[in-house]
Amino acid sequence: MIPDELGGKTVTPIGHSVFFKNDLTSVTLPSGLTSIGDGAFWNNRLTSVALPFGVRNGQCDLNAS
Repeated sequence: MIPDELGGKTVTPIGHSVFFKNDLTSVTLPSGLTSIGDGAFWNNRLTSVALPFGVRNGQCDLNAS
């Protein structure tokens, strides 16, 4: 689970390749998220992804390996 806030700041983007090759199997994205960078979850083992309604820009293949 990615929190809604980190260090007192709202998590709105997830950057390019942030979670690359981490063997993640599931992820719950925060409600304030607005964009997901290219390859953010590349090369993981995702079987479950909870996307918030407000994501406007998603450039990544969430379950690619």
